[in-house]
Amino acid sequence: MVKNKFAPFLILLLLCVSPSHAAWTDYIPLYGTFTSVVDTATGLLDSFSGMMDSITGAMDSLSSFLDPDDAAIIETDDIENQTAIGIGDKEYFSAEELNEAGQESLNNVSNTVNSAYSVLLNYSVEGTGLGKIDIGLISRDKIYGYSAFPIQMSIYKPSTTAYHDYFHLESYSLWVEDIDDPGIKLWTYTESGLNTIAYPGDSAICEATILKAPDDKYATVKSCLTSNSNLLELDGIVTSQNKQFEICGNVVGYIENWYEVAVSNPDGSVSYVWRRGPDIPVDLDIETTSMWKHEKNGVFSLSGAKSTLPVNDWEEYGYLWVPYASLNQGSTSNILAQLWASPVHIEDSSSSYSFFAMYNAEYNCIEELDMDLSNVDTRIVTLAVSNDSNFEVAGSSSYDNLNIGSTYKISGNLPFISNSDNVASWKVYAITYGEIVRDDGQKLPVWTVVRPWIAVNDNVQILGLDTATELEDLYLDGNVNESELEEVKNTAISEIESALDGIDQDMGYAEGNDNTDMIRVLNKAKSCLNNAESVIKSISSTDTEDEKTAKINKYKLYLEASEMYLKASVCYKASLDTDGEYYEDMADELVSKESIVITSDSIFDTLNDIPVIGTLVSYIPGGWWTVIICLCLIGGYYYLENDKKKGSKGWSKKY
Repeated sequence: MVKNKFAPFLILLLLCVSPSHAAWTDYIPLYGTFTSVVDTATGLLDSFSGMMDSITGAMDSLSSFLDPDDAAIIETDDIENQTAIGIGDKEYFSAEELNEAGQESLNNVSNTVNSAYSVLLNYSVEGTGLGKIDIGLISRDKIYGYSAFPIQMSIYKPSTTAYHDYFHLESYSLWVEDIDDPGIKLWTYTESGLNTIAYPGDSAICEATILKAPDDKYATVKSCLTSNSNLLELDGIVTSQNKQFEICGNVVGYIENWYEVAVSNPDGSVSYVWRRGPDIPVDLDIETTSMWKHEKNGVFSLSGAKSTLPVNDWEEYGYLWVPYASLNQGSTSNILAQLWASPVHIEDSSSSYSFFAMYNAEYNCIEELDMDLSNVDTRIVTLAVSNDSNFEVAGSSSYDNLNIGSTYKISGNLPFISNSDNVASWKVYAITYGEIVRDDGQKLPVWTVVRPWIAVNDNVQILGLDTATELEDLYLDGNVNESELEEVKNTAISEIESALDGIDQDMGYAEGNDNTDMIRVLNKAKSCLNNAESVIKSISSTDTEDEKTAKINKYKLYLEASEMYLKASVCYKASLDTDGEYYEDMADELVSKESIVITSDSIFDTLNDIPVIGTLVSYIPGGWWTVIICLCLIGGYYYLENDKKKGSKGWSKKY
């Protein structure tokens, strides 16, 4: 067998980067020098990787928002927070930084929305005077949700050999029709009494106005500003699908009809003169044929923090600010909004919020249309929803006649205080409603509903986080006391086992009532707790500093996710399916953001119980990790050598 001179080096390298390398690297001469070189190289790679991630994130954010799917995702990379738990320090903002960060966030969204430029729309035309004039319709390439949007019509008179065949525009109309309800004119704009002339081969007549997508939600949204009766309909509105539509129009006018006649002169000669005959009427109906290419669902998800930090993080983080991830629906091309809040939310208390809103006036800029947003009202409301699906308004702040020509900030408190003892879910909504007044006096309602992904803790410590704090203090200490560490680990495991017993009881109810949603989230909660237990069991006094930090964060993450799944279970039990999905989605998001892979040492504990073998392995630095890596390398080495021999034999037979 041919020796592979690289095998020892490969084995050494892989052992150095194994999860348990700290157990035996002290045996390697010059290991410190080696690791400093590796750390430098790794740092360079991480920097390059981070740069590429930023570029990829920027490209993904743009392509996601412009994607024709129902939901559009905007990722604002400079403030991106994937989860509230384990969030990076750079992603918290002080009160002094809040205004600038909030403005920059909405500017990023505005730039993305406005990056879709104007396009020439496809249309069909029929009526009197067909072929005499050319008509063009131009609008935004992307129209989101229930938005108002600009429309420009151009009328061009082609050159002909005829004399003075000018086109006179007398009137025109533009409107929107729901494709499921044709014939009903919506948001009609009409200009009449005109005498605008298009000269053959010269500049086109250009007329512009603002229309609006079909909107059967605006009245309900407006009512929610002053009434509580429709507040529970907001979830359905946030996730609603806007209706498809086409743009229709009518153009009325005439073309001068000149004809040449021969005239006999007194001297007997003949000359030719132009005389005007009856005008050629033009009455054309136009309808776009492909607006589906440009209509997008208004609901999109702004990136930001989700859920809440644990109660015991209040003193450290309660005074800071984070942008909250949210579902936004409505006239989302016109009004851009985002809610910022403190990252800790606790029952029987309140949290600070700042709501930023912007009128995206640039979106309507075609032919210098200047139509302001007026009569703007905003309401921030917190609901406590009980197990029987009843609700009470825990807090409400209303702001009337706002001027959001530029970014506007509203600040206040979100109260999470209820008179009920059986609150299953908390909801926070930010509602903004206003009107764009056209030059014909027509008021076009524009609105947005923002539901931030805020969760609320019970006013007690979340499961195991007292233990997590104690464990963190002890575990991250440079001189770990092994016996104290094992004692805290056993306490944490005992708490988890107790919680698992409670889940088993809830599972019995869910299975007995065939509640599949409840069964699903309980299984997810159980999985999180099992994972948390595995993390606890994997903790060792020999772990590196990076491993210690990662394991503590992962332990907290699993506890937080399990708590969210249990909240979802309570909602599903009370038939609050929308709220159940809300908490379940938040927990799914937490779990999906795992930063490291942790293998449970319980597997190795089982192997160590094998007589003689377990004892022998205990003398090997790194234990079973070293054995497994060496076995994999040896197996791979022999496989390659065997494959090489087979290849050599095949070659000799052929030649």
